[in-house]
Amino acid sequence: MTFDTAIKAFGILSISALVACGGGDGSNPVTGGDEVTAADPTDPTDPADPAETVNGLPAELANNLNAVNYDPANETLTLELTGFDAPGEPAVYVRDSSIDSAVAGYQAYTRQDDPTDRFFLAIGGTSAGGEVSAIAISDGGQFNRFFGGGFYEQDGTFAGRESGLVSYAGNYAATTNLNALGTNLATPPASTPAEILPREPATIEGRIFLNVSFQENSINGQIIEREFTEYPAITLEDIRLVEGVIADDGTYLGSTEIDVNSSNGAFGGTFGGEGGTAIAGVTNLTDYTDDIENEEEFGVFVLERCGTAASTSDLCDGVNP
Repeated sequence: MTFDTAIKAFGILSISALVACGGGDGSNPVTGGDEVTAADPTDPTDPADPAETVNGLPAELANNLNAVNYDPANETLTLELTGFDAPGEPAVYVRDSSIDSAVAGYQAYTRQDDPTDRFFLAIGGTSAGGEVSAIAISDGGQFNRFFGGGFYEQDGTFAGRESGLVSYAGNYAATTNLNALGTNLATPPASTPAEILPREPATIEGRIFLNVSFQENSINGQIIEREFTEYPAITLEDIRLVEGVIADDGTYLGSTEIDVNSSNGAFGGTFGGEGGTAIAGVTNLTDYTDDIENEEEFGVFVLERCGTAASTSDLCDGVNP
């Protein structure tokens, strides 16, 4: 992919986007800077071919993420990513509760070897009973590219409901190829040129609601109230989750859109538990705001089925269990 520079003013804030690894403009802010840019993603396989997989997941969702060992109870995360975190070997990520405090139910992990290495942010979660978990990760971009991807897994067996529609609701979180203010970056020596510095990825938070028919093997829904954690003045559209198909093993894959019949990405994941008590999933979205060009996000959601004891979202109010 190529990178097209895009800038739109929001008072003193300006935003531009690098392309997924993939392109970029090389405009990297110093720690604490106020300019936002987005990096290009790298696609190791052709995401247009749904038969292609990475780490056993659809390539358009896994992207650069090759292996995951996630233990939320002990707050440990080890990843193998195609892309400069620890090339060719699993990398240990460090828990950072200050980043995820705005999005209830998820944990944030970071990795940066030194001030001139890429800063990676992973956001993950697991269901209350441990049936399912999911992770989304990306760096903020450096040298015109960024790396990212998603992962989900099911622990144990899955059996869907025998009849009726079921719903799931809760919080959504995402990491993007747009740079945050950089407050979590390692501080470089004063002599380091700004042009070679990495960027911290900006995050998105929101809420998600899903309706599911296990009898028809179908899933759809919407991500609402989406906003940048650090840049709430930027308008983000709702994301519609459409055309999701559920496989016999409880995994599913579908497309996303803002306007009708105009796909802007994919969503997928897995159900877990008897009767599908929990669901985990990830997204890979592009073109989600008119204010930026070449924007991309990898999102994560882990939700309890409405009507279960673990479900706490008010989006489930009035929904049949």
